[in-house]
Order: sequence, then C-alpha cells, then structure tokens
Amino acid sequence: MKPDAPSPYHLRSKLNPLTLELPVECSAYTSLKRARSALLGEEDSGHGPGPSMFDADVVSFAHGEGLRRAYPESITAMRHALSDPTLLPIENYMFLQKFKSLSAEITRHFMEIGVPPDLAGNTAIDAGTTRLIIAGLDLMAQRGDTVITFSGFYHPLAAWCAYRGLKLCVIPTSPENSHRPSAKQLLQWLEENAPPTPPILVLFNPSMTGAICGVREIEELSEVILNFRMWAIEDALFANCEFDVAARSVRLAAGCAAEQVLTVSGASKNFGLANMRIGWACGAPKLIHALSEYITTSSAATPQLSKIAALHALRAPSEYYELNNKEILFRINLAIETINHVDLNLRTIFEHEKSIIKAAHTPSAGHSILIDFSGFVSLLNKKNLKFEDSADLTRWILASAKVAFAPGQSHGFEGYQLRMNIASIGSSLTYPASLSIESQWNGQWTNAQSKAFEAGFAEGRAIIQSALTDRVEPVLRMALQNPPAQVNTARKSAQKPRAIHGMRETIHECDAVLMDVWGVLTDGSRAHAGAQTTLRQLAKECRPVILISNTSRLGSDLSHHLSRIGIQPDCYAKIVTGGDLAFRSVQRRKSGSTELGQACYVLGFQPGGHWADAAGLNVVTDIEKADWLLAVGYIDDEYINDNHLEILRRGADRRLPLLISNADTSIIINQKMCLGVGILAAHYQSMGGAVHIFGKPHQEIYHEAAMHAATQLSRDCIEPRRILVVGDSFNSDIAGAASFGAKSLLITATGVHASDLHPGGDGSLCNDTLMRLCRDHQCVPDMTLGSVTW
Repeated sequence: MKPDAPSPYHLRSKLNPLTLELPVECSAYTSLKRARSALLGEEDSGHGPGPSMFDADVVSFAHGEGLRRAYPESITAMRHALSDPTLLPIENYMFLQKFKSLSAEITRHFMEIGVPPDLAGNTAIDAGTTRLIIAGLDLMAQRGDTVITFSGFYHPLAAWCAYRGLKLCVIPTSPENSHRPSAKQLLQWLEENAPPTPPILVLFNPSMTGAICGVREIEELSEVILNFRMWAIEDALFANCEFDVAARSVRLAAGCAAEQVLTVSGASKNFGLANMRIGWACGAPKLIHALSEYITTSSAATPQLSKIAALHALRAPSEYYELNNKEILFRINLAIETINHVDLNLRTIFEHEKSIIKAAHTPSAGHSILIDFSGFVSLLNKKNLKFEDSADLTRWILASAKVAFAPGQSHGFEGYQLRMNIASIGSSLTYPASLSIESQWNGQWTNAQSKAFEAGFAEGRAIIQSALTDRVEPVLRMALQNPPAQVNTARKSAQKPRAIHGMRETIHECDAVLMDVWGVLTDGSRAHAGAQTTLRQLAKECRPVILISNTSRLGSDLSHHLSRIGIQPDCYAKIVTGGDLAFRSVQRRKSGSTELGQACYVLGFQPGGHWADAAGLNVVTDIEKADWLLAVGYIDDEYINDNHLEILRRGADRRLPLLISNADTSIIINQKMCLGVGILAAHYQSMGGAVHIFGKPHQEIYHEAAMHAATQLSRDCIEPRRILVVGDSFNSDIAGAASFGAKSLLITATGVHASDLHPGGDGSLCNDTLMRLCRDHQCVPDMTLGSVTW
C-alpha cells in the first residue's frame, strides 16, 4: 500500500494505534462495575485476594438460575432431535424459516400474561431477552438519548445503555409502596428534567425483587407513555411467577399506549432453560417488523435446538410451574422468617429497639428478596467501621461469612440493601429426581413425580436457612461486639481438598477431634474396620476425641449402643448429641428465651423410644392440649404429607414452639433412606411457627464439644482452627466445621456420599464428583479420607 493511500478502515480516531469507543460512564454503570468487582472478590482496580461468588465453599444468593431442570419433555425432545436430522439439521442455518408451532405457543403465552390477542400474534424470536431488549434500544434510541427505569431493574441494563451512549436514569421506588413503579414519580421526573427527545421507558414487571404493577399503575404509566410520545420496553420474564394468581395478567401492552410498547419474555427463570438462550417479543406490526429485520441482520437465526426446547417448555402442564412457584414462595417465607429471627437475636443481644436487618418488602413474584442492612451499618458507623456502599458491604460479608448477596446498587437501590436470590440454591440437589423422571419419561406428569423433588427442595431450604443463621448472623454479631480490627478473622476454608491416607497425617494440624458417628465409625449395626484402633491411637497422641451426632438419642444411650457394636467408651472422651442439647433445654423448660410448658406433642419416631417421659414431660396425643411440640428421630413416610402439614398448621396457629432434637433432613434406618425430622423446620417456619433446632451444622453443638475437649487438655479453650471435624456429610459436618472455623475431614467411602464418590469397582475416589458436591453444598473440606483408619 502506498504511503498516501487511504485506509480501508473508518476509524473513530486518527490516532495510531486504533482506539475503541468505550462505554459512557454514568452513576448506574459505575455502581454495576463496583458490584461485579465485589462479587468476583476483586478490588476496584480489578485485583484482589477475596473469595468470589463462584467459589465452591460460598453460598451464593447472587446467581439467577431457575429452581430445577426444565420440564422433562423439553429435555427428551432435544435428545430425540439431536438424533433426527429431519428435525434438527445441524449443518443448516435454517435462515428465514418459520417455526409455526413455536410461534403459536408464544402467542398463547403472551395472551396468558395479559397481552391483547392482536399484539400477542406479532412475535419475534432471538437468542435471549438480553438481545431483544438491546435490539429494542438500538431501534428506539440514538446516541445521547435518555432511558428511564425504576429501582429493581435487571442490572446489565446499565451496561447496555453505557455501551450505546445512552443516559440511564433510575427513578427510585419506595418501601412504603412495596417498591412498585409509580407513574406519579415518572411524570414528576419528566416535568423536572424536560428531556429534548422523548425518553425510552424500560419497565421490569415483575421487578428483580418481586414488585409488580397493579391495574391502576399500568393504566397511569400507559397514559404518561402516550402523552409524552415515549417508546416503552416491558420485560415480563417473571410473568406467571406471581404468587397470587389474581395479580397476574397486567401488561403495558393492554393500556392506551399499546402501539408504543415492546413486550419481552423468554425461556429462563420459571421455564428452566436459561442456558438455551432463547427469548421472544411481541408488539405492534410495524415495531415487530423492524425488530425482526434487525434480528435477521444481526444474528441470522436462533438455534433450532433452543426452539424445540422452548416449544415443549411452553406446552408443559401448569402444575409443573405452579410447583415451582409454590416452592419459591415457601422459601421466601422461610427466608423472611429466618431474617426476622436473626434480627431478633441481634436486637436482644445488643438491646437495640430498631431493626438491625430486615426484609425491605415482601415480594409478590419472582425469585428474590431485598434485605435492608441499614440498621446494622448504622451501628457499625458508631464503631468507625464504615461501608462506602452496598458493594462494599457485599464484599465484606462475602469475605467474612462466605455468603454472596447481590449489591442493591446494581439494581438501582440506594443505601445498604442487598438482593437475595433463593431459587437456585441447591438446584443441583434436585438433579437425581429430574434424571430419574427423564429416563422413564412417558409424556405424562404425575403427582408422584412432583413429590420426588421434595428431598432436593428440602436440602436447598436447609442451605438457605443455615447460610443466614450459621454464617451471616455470627459475623454480624462479631462485628457489633468486637473492635473493627478484629472483624473478619475467620479461617479461609480450602479451595480443593487434600487427600490423606490415614488419621496419623492430621495429628500435627489439630489439638482435638470432633468426630461424627454414623457413616464414619459405624453403619449403625457394626463398627467399621479400623474405627476403634484409630480412636485409641488418637488418644495415645493426646488428641481427645469428642463424638458428636445429630441423633435424638441421649449420649449415654448412644454410648451403650456403640459398646454393643464394638466401640468401647474408653476410645473417646465424651459424646455430645442433638438429643443431649434438646434434653437439657427441656429439663430447664426453656429454649433460648422461650418458656416451655409441661405438655408436649411428639412428632417422629425414635428407635428405642424417646426421652420425653424421662424429662418429666406430660406427653399428649391431642395437639390442642399441647404447650409445645417435640420432634425426634425420623418420619415414617416417604414424603411430608397432608397429615403432617395439618399438625404443623395447627401448632403454628396456636403459636406453639417446635423443638427439633435432630437437625438431619435425611436419615438411614435399616439401610433405607428416611426423612429426618429436621425437614419439618422449614415447613413450620413458613407457617409462622418458631423453631429451635439442635445439632449440626448449628454452632451450639460445636461449642459444647470444644469445651469438653478443652477440659480433657486442662485448658480454658481451644481455638477452632486447632480442631479437626471428621464427618461424612457436606450438609451437617463440613458446613458446620466451616461456620465454626475448624478444619474438616470428609470420610468418602463409608458415609452418605459413598456411592457417588466411589462409583467404580476399584474403589477409587471420583474427584470430579467430589468437586461437584463441593459446589452443590457450597462448602469444601480441607481433607478427604476413604474410611477412618490410622
């Protein structure tokens, strides 16, 4: 090329090297970047050593996935299509080809959520709602124009606008109005700012924190849109996720400005197809024609496999999605109840009248709760521990408690509010049920299939509750008790377990051992080979062993049982059980600050009988005569049925406290997996009942056991980091150890996860499965060992 020849590139700058046009900085985009840095464990510079929301031992409430896998027909239809080139010609772009059956289902879906038929029939499809909203912005706005939204928006909107040179203005919502968008506030903003060109309204309805617009709000917003000649994009991704059916079917497209509205929805969230990246839009013919042209030009075609999956997801029976909504509402009520419980504990300890943390409003839809930490931050300000914004608070909680919340500032909320997504917690724990149903799929959804998800759902609820009570509450309490310099001293847990070959390798890393019983020392009927020898060797090394078990039995009863199966009392220093802790509270007729009466109603079955009579209680068979409820052992049914729920409802209605003497949600009895009474906690709390749980992963049992270990060593205390917790369960043993600050050893070949971790005939550990379980349960053991050997 000659020196004076024109460049073939149209440069935005004559500078050399080439320059890029960077996004326009604005407060919303700056807030988004700070929020993302906090969740990635980075400082604002992009570098930092902190944990991230993706770490295996972090409980992340910042993720946005669905509750469980998609409807089985969606999965099986994709598998069939992949093997049938007539349905899915992978080599073919399928350019400009219509998928009429999918378009018909999309139209029906839009009509179901309140879009008038004449608009619902004009549809466009693209690779996700993100692309559809971006396409809408590109068509409706020019560089320098203004986009308006309300608090509770989907956080990437700030980046979409910044990269297009659009000014994003966020109109704050108010808790007094349940954070619903307000036409009055929109009109006030327009009159005060008088933008030179009509702005574009992007409305998220329902919002990311579950606020929904009622009929009146929609009518008033439509009038403002019409009068100011505005374009509007309504993201209805959470439509049909409303908890009250009567609150559904309210859309901007049904208002007076319908010709100016683009309605967007898609196959993620409730449909469970987020990774398939498919979304759809509808609107006036002229708008959809322009949108379709844009999509064809920019992305050619949406993958046919995604369309097939979406088609069958849209055709799924309503019962499938209603179960999703029911479980989400259950979790929201549980989370709010637990937040209130944490707040009450903190206010009682610090004699504070006002809320320290609280739910900012009760969601009406969606997957998330907005939590207000303003009271907590206000108290810390008096101790000179200050947070710049909600991203700063998120970073601190993530580093201190290994819990990730989404900073409220990324959704347009001011102050110290964090979003807590409870839908995707434990979603992988429902995979066994999904895979079993898919492998036997016959095209019919049954009630039995719905009930198959109960165990996985229950484990997810337990993670949610434990994250708040065993991770978040302790670090909030520590921060309020200690000088700022002492905050965040918790031991950083391992990122990848270290395999050891015997307990002898642990003696230099600990001063005492807290050891689980079932799945570690015994299967219940006999001691595992090497168990008693290892206990005696630890004693020789002056490493006292405290056995800790969630069993409802008393420690003395468990000791007799262990003697009969080959583990003698001189092998360990002490036994502490959930039953011991519950029994002690019952003897005092007090649990925490709750007074207990004489008459109790017993739920569950305990092999060998329960100890209520020994505690001097009057056991009644009529719940109407009970002063409180006691749960022991396990539930002799495959799932929680209407009879159990009715008893719980009656107890909750009478405001009877429920004491659960075994925190486990599943128990092996005679080689059969049964429901542990710990599963009752979430149900009772969701009904407004007060629950007191004894055992792992809650901290009381660890403190009790550590105290006994210190006594054996003639010390006042032992630092948690010098204690080794040995167990076979992620949910109770490993999670509890992490919360307590102790090291942990996972027994892999004899416990509850044995069949998953050792699937082959050679007995070798499957490391891929191990790391998947770490991610599933959001906790990582420091070490692994096949069985208890020296």
